[in-house]
Amino acid sequence: MMINSVSAASTITTQPVSPKASEKRTTNPIETKAPALNNDNGALKSYFLGGISFKGQNCSTSNFAIKKIEDVPCCCCGDLMLRKEDIYKHEQHLLAHKGDELAKTIKEEEKYFRTAERTAAFMIADAVKGTDMTFADGVAASQKDLPQRFDKYCRGVLGETYMKSVEKAGYDAPISKFIQTTIKGIEDGDDFDRIAFTTMLQGMKGNLSAEEYGEIEDTAMNLPENRSAVMAIYKKYANAPEKFAHRLYSTAMTTAEHVHPHSLGGPNNTANYLAECAGCNNPRGNMSYAEWLKVHPEYPRMVQKHIEHVEGLIVDGKLPKNYDIYPSDIKKTLSKESNGVMELTVLSADKLRELRDAKKAGKEVDIHAETQAVIEQQEAEKAEKA
Repeated sequence: MMINSVSAASTITTQPVSPKASEKRTTNPIETKAPALNNDNGALKSYFLGGISFKGQNCSTSNFAIKKIEDVPCCCCGDLMLRKEDIYKHEQHLLAHKGDELAKTIKEEEKYFRTAERTAAFMIADAVKGTDMTFADGVAASQKDLPQRFDKYCRGVLGETYMKSVEKAGYDAPISKFIQTTIKGIEDGDDFDRIAFTTMLQGMKGNLSAEEYGEIEDTAMNLPENRSAVMAIYKKYANAPEKFAHRLYSTAMTTAEHVHPHSLGGPNNTANYLAECAGCNNPRGNMSYAEWLKVHPEYPRMVQKHIEHVEGLIVDGKLPKNYDIYPSDIKKTLSKESNGVMELTVLSADKLRELRDAKKAGKEVDIHAETQAVIEQQEAEKAEKA
């Protein structure tokens, strides 16, 4: 999820009238019900009553093969992940630059920053542009007027979200007007809360296709959850720039997420693992998917993209052959744990082997196209039965 500017909203004219700044309010003036998610208590209960057969391979989280591959997209937020051994070289690369070169490096490295870290990094980049400031200088300078820089960043991302909404839905669409009103609210002094914002956004999909709405939501998910999440980074690391730089990258570290939480009896088994960044894995803990999807509403789309990437790794021969069955295994586990909210479309082990052989023979293979073919076949079968 990449953004082009931190100041895009500055040129947007906002017409909706907000309440007076002295009134206590949030940036979500339009009331609507969030789309209902199935409560997954039934799924959790089923684990304890009947259990689930994990057909994958028993292995420690450290031996989960996908963790050893570079630049795998997180199954939750979709951002690229870093192997633990690669984090140090990235943070040292960042610390080696000053001024405009530092700002340029931050932009280039954006793909590895999670939302709170991305916000902090872009505030630092904004502070050092046109100067000879080091990373440490940038941290100090951006901290001095952090609330103003935070609001500027949020307005910039919301501005891009607004333009994407206008492109997909039009100026007069409720979703576009809502985003516009949210920008005006920040300008008037409202505190921003991403979870409340994206929950409201989901209720305004209207006639947008899943793909069209997904593009709008992906842009919005560059926003931090709130100002406190960013301030916490500064509070802990502002006086230790090397640790600050490390924090920017450490949340991108690839981890093995237990789909059914380990603390609730989830086994160390490949059929219970998803490759997820530390920035998503650690906060979830043993939170149910019904609750976690409020924090990361993009998860269902991102986990589909993730599994297609993994299937590509299988076809390319970058994962051991015993991972051929992994997509089918994880599909069952994720469906059960989310009580059917998240249903992956995966290629069978036999199909993956067939595609791997075709790739070896020099033929082109398009995993996404193969997946779409499966979806079309399933829809055709449903139509015949109807």
